[in-house]
Amino acid sequence: MLALLTPGCAKPVQLLKPANGYNVVVVVVDALRADHLGAYGYARKTSPFLDSLAGQGLVFEHASSHSTFTRESVSSILSGVPPSENPVGAGWFAKPDPARKNIAELFADAGYRTGFFSDHPVFEEPVFANGFSEYERLSTPWGGSGSGANLSKRALEFTSKQVGKPFMMYMHYLDPHEPYDPPDAFYLRFAKQLYPNPLNVMRDVRPICHELIKQGFGPGEPRFDDLMLRYDAEIAETDAAVEALFRGMAEQGVLDKTIVIVTADHGEEFLEHGFVEHAWTVYEEVLHVPMILWRPGVVPAGRIADRVKLVDLLPTLTRAMGVRCDRTDLGGEAWFAEHNGAWTFVPPSKPIIAEMLLETRSNVRAVIHDGFKYIASPKWLTPEGCAEAATRQQPWIAQVRAGTFKKTDPFGPAVHEALYDLRADPGEKQDIMAKRPEKARQLKSILDGYVAKCAKLPHRSEPPGATKLSPEMKQEMEDLGYF
Repeated sequence: MLALLTPGCAKPVQLLKPANGYNVVVVVVDALRADHLGAYGYARKTSPFLDSLAGQGLVFEHASSHSTFTRESVSSILSGVPPSENPVGAGWFAKPDPARKNIAELFADAGYRTGFFSDHPVFEEPVFANGFSEYERLSTPWGGSGSGANLSKRALEFTSKQVGKPFMMYMHYLDPHEPYDPPDAFYLRFAKQLYPNPLNVMRDVRPICHELIKQGFGPGEPRFDDLMLRYDAEIAETDAAVEALFRGMAEQGVLDKTIVIVTADHGEEFLEHGFVEHAWTVYEEVLHVPMILWRPGVVPAGRIADRVKLVDLLPTLTRAMGVRCDRTDLGGEAWFAEHNGAWTFVPPSKPIIAEMLLETRSNVRAVIHDGFKYIASPKWLTPEGCAEAATRQQPWIAQVRAGTFKKTDPFGPAVHEALYDLRADPGEKQDIMAKRPEKARQLKSILDGYVAKCAKLPHRSEPPGATKLSPEMKQEMEDLGYF
């Protein structure tokens, strides 16, 4: 039987039922900061349903993504390796490695029905569907917001099919990804009235962010506070959509035999380091994601303080469900191991590698180990530089597609380095490179080894054919800031 050990327990927590034969649902909420959920200490009541799941399940307090850009992050979840270990896993056109059996293929081989459902436009390419018997990317005609409820309905069509075998389902909710445009009812949960002149992140903030900061834009300023409130309201809207998914599975009679993971692909920035949105840096506001493992009676309630990472999901879920996985190239580790006849929690030992390798933005990596984070960047854009660069995304992307863009070597020497003590300085405000040179050398050696190994791989960028994007899809991608 499956069991886990929470920190502080003297003996393994025995779980009540075996996990073999259970359904598996992976819920990924795009751009969801862990610290904007009540279960992670947030004061505003953005997530009543997810908080209730956290109270019944196992909460990982320090889970990390491997990228702050969706395609890089989701490719890591599905493939089980960080971006640079995947020959097509980095950059604007990152995708799962087709040469590796992804998590869906492994579950399909074990006899599971598999489904992938999302309202995010970046998953149009066929490779994201590998291993999934049902795959659908819902149309989101007005910039992506507000489609979470429809996504839950589509998923329930899949879970309602009783065919005598378990299912594995990957769900990816786009909100609270910008543009933050929640329904009025969710906005008014947190405000007495609607703000009259809201700012659009991509159109009104990103191109002139540094100038806005000079004008006082930031916490306490009405336009900024409204921006964050709308982000929180979209979290609340998605929380309701996930609740509808659970309620529907309960009505279908499948929830009692379903293990659920709730997490995110990355977080969101609100000027903690001079940036807004995501896919600019690898600071904790965009790397720290929620991670909740839920199934009362199978998974014990508790909290785990040890750091875990998104690539741990593949080995953890396959081992938990008894799904055969012969791969020896995984970047993650299962969260438990058999000990004296029971399964116990085992803190992952591998350092956490995070990367953000978009050709037209910063190229930056981080390694998190032993409570410290080391950052090294072969191309480092300051907030001022990013604001200027943001206005040039359109021609730069055209150059990338044409193969004429002169990009930085992502495996080249670092032009910026920093070291942070995450336990003493969780906000990453004090660079201690000079104070802790021995720790900097230790983490630099880990990252240098990773970079040297990955540099030998035959990396390639594979842009999707421009003719495959309909005018509506192209407009949708531009609305979301991708092109």
